[in-house]
Amino acid sequence: MKSAILIIAICGALLTVGAASRPQPKPTVWEYKFDSKCTEKRTNEAAAEGWELTFFSMGTWGNISTPTCVFRRPATK
Repeated sequence: MKSAILIIAICGALLTVGAASRPQPKPTVWEYKFDSKCTEKRTNEAAAEGWELTFFSMGTWGNISTPTCVFRRPATK
């Protein structure tokens, strides 16, 4: 019984060490673009430049509704 527990402990330790030694992928660094005059045309232009729409909001200032878009794309730096 003690030998079975020892074998399980050794296997667990080896698996942990193996997982820790693997290189971790680098997280994606994003750049963001805010557009407070978001229209369909401007959104399509941004998409053609590689921007991805991540957030849309219809804000109001008094009686005026203002669409705001937030875009992102992987940073090129």
